[in-house]
Amino acid sequence: MSAAHARTHDTTATPGNVVPLKRAEDTWNPDEVHPETVAQRFDPETQFVGALLWLTVEQARPILELVQDRDIERPMTRWALELIRALVEAGQDPNPVLVIRAAEKQAPADYAAHYETRDWKPGGQGSRYHQLTLHIATAYDNAAWLSSGVRAYAREVLDDSYRRAIRAHGIRMQQMADAMSDREDLTEYVTELMRGDLRDIWTRTTKLDQLANS
Repeated sequence: MSAAHARTHDTTATPGNVVPLKRAEDTWNPDEVHPETVAQRFDPETQFVGALLWLTVEQARPILELVQDRDIERPMTRWALELIRALVEAGQDPNPVLVIRAAEKQAPADYAAHYETRDWKPGGQGSRYHQLTLHIATAYDNAAWLSSGVRAYAREVLDDSYRRAIRAHGIRMQQMADAMSDREDLTEYVTELMRGDLRDIWTRTTKLDQLANS
């Protein structure tokens, strides 16, 4: 067989007018952690919830009396705290297994408005429930569980809650002023609503400090 005839019948040869396929290199590293993820793992809210997961009912109850669900900014962490609170109120230790199991029946408080009726379905991978299980595991593994650590995280949470309240009320007052609200309405907002909200957080923070020193 001639060389030309062999080239004609060589089915493995790449035609001269075809560019060989160059596969994209997969650079994903499963051990690489995004900086934002690291920051979320160690923010005060996540650390606070993670520390609560190590406590007994007796240890968690006085802390939960001072830190309210509304003090938590992140929705996923707030849901975790809602579940922990429900378990403690039922007299159960808020360990991760019970918290995740409770989430199968207890939807987040913001899942539906008060005038809506929506059935809660946890769902599978990628669902809000699945995200919670990962969040609980991360919080539990990365938290310092000493009771003194819980109180320190709680103080950070309350301080952040106070700052957010200041910011929210400032925005609201600006909106009212821009809308040409009456002087009486502006004064009532400042002296009653804003001061009452800030006083509540301040009072709970003071009680937390007293608890830490007792």
